[in-house]
Amino acid sequence: MIPEEEWDEYISLKTLMNTGREKWEEWAGILAQIVIRHGVTTLDEKVVKNLVFALFNNNLSMELPLLQDAVKYPKGNGTICSGICLEPFASMVNHSCDPNSWWTFNGRELQMRAVRDISAGEELTMSYITVSGSYNIRQESLLTGWGFKYFAPIEVYQDCIDHILEAGYSIGTWPVPHLYRQVFRVQLNSGQLVEAAKTWLKYYYQIQPVSFPRFFPDERVLNLKKLVSLIRAVESSQSPLVTEDVKKIIPYVLAYLSRRLCRQTKKCFGADTEIAEFEEVQLQKYFGQCTDGLNNRTRYKQEVKVLLDWAGVSNVLKSDL
Repeated sequence: MIPEEEWDEYISLKTLMNTGREKWEEWAGILAQIVIRHGVTTLDEKVVKNLVFALFNNNLSMELPLLQDAVKYPKGNGTICSGICLEPFASMVNHSCDPNSWWTFNGRELQMRAVRDISAGEELTMSYITVSGSYNIRQESLLTGWGFKYFAPIEVYQDCIDHILEAGYSIGTWPVPHLYRQVFRVQLNSGQLVEAAKTWLKYYYQIQPVSFPRFFPDERVLNLKKLVSLIRAVESSQSPLVTEDVKKIIPYVLAYLSRRLCRQTKKCFGADTEIAEFEEVQLQKYFGQCTDGLNNRTRYKQEVKVLLDWAGVSNVLKSDL
């Protein structure tokens, strides 16, 4: 057994454990040394470290309902952690931010319960974290705690969007813009460059103008910068999904938007800022000194309409182009 006077060292490891995955090896090594030093096991230190990793990666908190004095915990969720455990089946269940099951304890018995209808052959999933947190908080929790990021299937976000729009809300009503950004992230992270570009065209030309609350000026500039980068990537991708008529109009649309980006950056951040100077350099790098021809708004409207039709974006006001 570990002597009582050394428990402080053991307890202090919790702080190290919570500093991120990169510290886990150090934490596991220290804990393994404590265990071996006091003769708790005769296993090799490396084996003990691996067991520690397995325990930390796969343990489940045994949260039991508070049966009495619950009023003492007004900020709690009505449960108290009575310990941790390992359960072989539950340890094999993968994470999802849209899980089809959840786990709970009935005394010492672990139970997996469905939270919706589960089709035959469908993989069981559960959430390793609270599903009510924001996107950034959930991603940070997963990356810190388990070393990965999770992107829900596009269908999950699309179903949410459809339900909101069917209820009569505008496409610019929160959280629809946020959900479209999620769709964009999934497409981009899965290598669907062309589809991601189409989604962002819809986001920039159709959703952003009617979004409420309205985006701040710097957000609008960054959204435009992302659009320019995507169109440039599509132009150089040589994807068969890009039609010939789109290939013809991309150069001018790209040049026009690059000029707009340069001007809006100066207006938003100041003409003498580094970011404004950078965009000016980029404009000249790609299109040279002769940018006077980029003021033909009539031509731009005609050609960007071809791009939007290709992306399946409709009902865009001319004033929003």
